Amino acid sequence: MVKMILILSLILSGLGLNAQEKTIDEWELPRTARDFISKNFSEQKIVRLTRDDKRNDKEYEAVLNNAVKIEFDRLGYWKEVDGNDNAIPTQFIPSKIMGYITENYPSGKIEKIEKNRNRYKVELLNGLELKFDSKGKFLKLDD
Repeated sequence: MVKMILILSLILSGLGLNAQEKTIDEWELPRTARDFISKNFSEQKIVRLTRDDKRNDKEYEAVLNNAVKIEFDRLGYWKEVDGNDNAIPTQFIPSKIMGYITENYPSGKIEKIEKNRNRYKVELLNGLELKFDSKGKFLKLDD
């Protein structure tokens, strides 16, 4: 009986965590995020927007009609752009990172980019993963 109660409580707590993510309307997305999408993905339409409130912070996620997924922080600044096996636009990527990729992987198309406080991680369509510091200096290659 104790096992059954434990399993049930774990299931219910897991459901509670998922309940923190909710679908939102476009006007609920921070202006910074809306501007980012309209500037860099003007040809695409938003098909799903969610806000995750499970932490003390809010995070947002937009999925576009071309399968691109964009994650934003609470202020609407991008944290991750994932093309889901397709190349993404690059005009928002720091010029130092783009310069390195253009010079060393001239035919390399970017599929995904993630940024956090002190690093960028870039995945190319050919499967290579490049890491850069917060200033865009190349750190290492993972393949």
